Amino acid sequence: MRQRRIAACVAIGCALVGAAALAGWGMVHTKQAQPVAVALVDLDRLFNQLDEFRKIQSNMSAQRDSARASIDRLTRDIERIDDELKTANRSADEQRQLRAERFVKTRTREIEVEVRQAQIEYDFGTALTEVYERANRAIAEIAREQGYALVMLDDRETKIPPPTNTAAVMAAITSRKVLFAVDSVDITGLVATRMNNNYAAGK
Repeated sequence: MRQRRIAACVAIGCALVGAAALAGWGMVHTKQAQPVAVALVDLDRLFNQLDEFRKIQSNMSAQRDSARASIDRLTRDIERIDDELKTANRSADEQRQLRAERFVKTRTREIEVEVRQAQIEYDFGTALTEVYERANRAIAEIAREQGYALVMLDDRETKIPPPTNTAAVMAAITSRKVLFAVDSVDITGLVATRMNNNYAAGK
């Protein structure tokens, strides 16, 4: 009799445990993922709307003009020396001096081109990085304020290259991150306004 009671209790206990396990399993598998708010930012369009980026472009243009003027002066000096070397009544010593001067001017121009180009690229890269970091901060601020859990790079406007290179076409297709999105999730304009206001305020 006692053994039958123990067996019955064990059976009931197993049944309860099994029921609880099945209930838990059902809860786990019926629980659905909660939707999150997602926003998009088009960085190309954002940068083109920024006052500070237009200022950077203006500064780079001024640097390029200055470099071009310096290189043009050296080019004119070399051309002048070439003209002087064509003069028949130059002595051998004068010709040696002119050739030496031409060599120095030529090497100086080559170095000037390299140095100026490297300086322009470095300055532009530095400025671009700083703007990108400020953009990230502005995006994070707006996302928190408006309850966006995720902000993605909007690449909907990325063009597929002509079908002359299959590898390039496939790379462009498979690298796309956003295939469709409604315009209401695009916060590019909000970010641009925030950044322009900060720039005007000297922040």
